[in-house]
Amino acid sequence: MLALVWPGSRLAAQSRPADAAAARAEIDKLLAEAESTPKDMSHADALRLEGDRYEAIARRIEAFLKAYPNDSAADRFTVARLRAMYWTATARGHELDPIQAELDRIDIEKARPLVRVAVSYWQARLARRALIIRSVDQGEETPATGPTAKVEEFRGPPERIMNEFARRYPESPAAAALSTTEVMRSLEQQDSEHAAQWLDLLKRHHPNNVALASLEAEAALRGGMGKSWAPPLKTVDDRIVDWAAMKGRIGLVLFWSPRYRPSVTLMRRVQAFAAEHPDMLNVVAITIDDDVPGAKAAAADIGFTGQLVHDGLGWRSPLARKYGIRLLPTALFLDRAGNLVAIERLGRRQLSAECIARLERMVQSAGATPAESQPTEQDDGVALPATGD
Repeated sequence: MLALVWPGSRLAAQSRPADAAAARAEIDKLLAEAESTPKDMSHADALRLEGDRYEAIARRIEAFLKAYPNDSAADRFTVARLRAMYWTATARGHELDPIQAELDRIDIEKARPLVRVAVSYWQARLARRALIIRSVDQGEETPATGPTAKVEEFRGPPERIMNEFARRYPESPAAAALSTTEVMRSLEQQDSEHAAQWLDLLKRHHPNNVALASLEAEAALRGGMGKSWAPPLKTVDDRIVDWAAMKGRIGLVLFWSPRYRPSVTLMRRVQAFAAEHPDMLNVVAITIDDDVPGAKAAAADIGFTGQLVHDGLGWRSPLARKYGIRLLPTALFLDRAGNLVAIERLGRRQLSAECIARLERMVQSAGATPAESQPTEQDDGVALPATGD
């Protein structure tokens, strides 16, 4: 395991590159490699790889800047190092104090525009994170607002600072990350107009962003709320899912994986609910992993009696891509007419209870449930490894 080198470390001083051009080339190569993750890699392995890669980048850039502080690439690498420090800490669950210390060290009055913009962005992002943590600690449902970041170019509430940043510097990697976040938030809140605006910014300035296709797919899925949802599917026992025969009952489509505890927990509770309401609920479980025999065994252990769909392709599954599935488990709720009425991206501690509560309301209701989808916090779910800049 590599050891991340922060400012002033002896190891950084010992790693002085011998040639600026060669060092630049090496760092650029590391930056390019950090943006790609093997498609067949597990989520945990992908996080470890990401942490190692960005750790190496932060170390190499620190040594480069100490050796060549006036190099033509110094500003660009300073910005890259801040990002590398953030993603190293994120991948490993570490605190962000070293990033704040580095931001405090930079003299924003003397910094050139590229670095000044980066400092503004990260100050705003850390301020927003601090607000969220504080509001959660205080038991607030939503983060507090108000002036929180006094930076060179942006002043005001963190959300506004970040949005202004993305619109003013749309081609920056930071804007790609902000746009992605805004699209996700807007989709969860069913604000299709806002989501479309940020999707347009992402498509125009970052057409190769790895999250773009998934976000567009989720937007299309949520755009079909209130309409029939009946894609052609084949079960593991080679039977066609007969959606027409399922009408008259409530439908639950569950994207899950036996590898992730929240998925298995939800599957068990759904199966128990289905057993209590044998004539009221149809369940289709779509497995997102690459182990078909393992999924069959897990479903049998649970006692699952619904229809199991599995193509063995994991996150590369056309179904996951077509419907923008990035978090497991994700549940789609269909009314008795087969219309999509709710979506739950269930990375929440109370995910099972909420899902069962919704099913109970739908069973008790004489008609269809109004289209709705609740906001989701990603804390117990499993996110797709590559999520963009």
